[in-house]
Amino acid sequence: MTTGNVVDDPERVVTLVGQYLNAGDYRRAEQLARPALATHPDHVGLRLALARSLLGLEDNLAAAHAAYGVLTGAPDNMTAMRVYALALSAIGWRDQAQYIAWRAVTGDPYEPASHYVYAVVLHNAGHDEVALTAVTEALRLAAADPVDYLLLQGRILRRMGRQRESTTAYERVLQLDPANGFAVHNIAVNRMDKGRWARALGGLLTAARMDPQIGGVVRSNIAKGLRGPLRIASLLAVALMVLPIVIHEHQANGHNVTGLRLLLFAGVALVFGYLYWLYRRLPVASWRSALAARPFYVVRLVVVGAALVVAMVAALDVHGYPQVQAAVIIGLFCSAGVIFLGQLAGL
Repeated sequence: MTTGNVVDDPERVVTLVGQYLNAGDYRRAEQLARPALATHPDHVGLRLALARSLLGLEDNLAAAHAAYGVLTGAPDNMTAMRVYALALSAIGWRDQAQYIAWRAVTGDPYEPASHYVYAVVLHNAGHDEVALTAVTEALRLAAADPVDYLLLQGRILRRMGRQRESTTAYERVLQLDPANGFAVHNIAVNRMDKGRWARALGGLLTAARMDPQIGGVVRSNIAKGLRGPLRIASLLAVALMVLPIVIHEHQANGHNVTGLRLLLFAGVALVFGYLYWLYRRLPVASWRSALAARPFYVVRLVVVGAALVVAMVAALDVHGYPQVQAAVIIGLFCSAGVIFLGQLAGL
C-alpha cells in the first residue's frame, strides 16, 4: 500500500489511513501517512490523518503538535479541534482542552462527535455532571453506532456512583456489539462495586477471553475483586479461634462440650469448603497474578490456613492441653491483626 502511486495520490492515502484508523491499527495508519505527508506536506487531510494516528498510538504530545499545525492553516477545522482537545486533555492541559472542545461544540452544535469529545475532556477533568449532559446530547444527535458514546456514558455514571444506570448503558453496548469486552468488563466492575464479587470475577474472566488486549486491566481488577472474599475468610478465621476458647471455658466449668466440638468441626468444614469454592472461581494463572500483585493476600491465606489447622487440633483436644489453648490465642491475635492491618491498608 505504500507504493509510489499510492503516495502520489494523497486522497487515496487519506482513505486508506481512515480504514486503518477505523480498524484500530494506528501504527499502520501512521506508517502510511508519514511518507505521503513528506511528499505533500501541506495537505490538510494527510496532516489530520497523522494527528489522529498519533492520538491512537497515545503519542499525545506529538498528536497535539500535529493537530495544532492543522489549525494554524485551517482554524475552523472541527476534526482538528477535536483531536487537539483530546491530546491536550491526555497530557494534562485540561483548561486548554476544555476551551478547544467547547469551541468545537459551539462551532458545530449538531455534530455528535464534538459533544462526545467535550464529554471526554470534562470527564478527564472530573466534571462529571456536565460531562454526562454532553454525552447525553451526543447520543441524542448520533444517528447510529453510538458504542463509544455509551461506553463513555457508562464510565461517567459509574464514577458518579450510579452503577445501575451505568450497567444499563453497558448492556445497550452489548445489544449493539455482543463481543465488546470493555462492556462485559465494566459490568463486572459495577457488580464488584456493589459487593457482588462472585459474579464480578466470572465477568472479568469472560471479558479477558473476549478481548485479550484488556488482560492487564482485568488482572488488576481481579486482584481488587478478591479483597472482599478474602476479608470474609479472615473473619471466619477469627470465628474459628473464638469457638475453641468458648469450648475450653465450658469444659473447665464441667459442662458437656460435645455439641460445641461438633459445631467447631462444622465450622472447619465450612471454612475449608469456602476456600475451595473461592479457589475454583479462578484459574491458577489468575491466582498467581493476583497474589503477586497483592502479597498481603498471601498473608491472609496463610493465617486462615493456620487457623484451620489450629481449630481442627482444638476440636480433637479432649484433654484441653495448654499448648493448644496458647496456639488458639496466638491464632486469634494473628487473625484479628490481619483484619486490622487490612482495613488500614485497604486490602
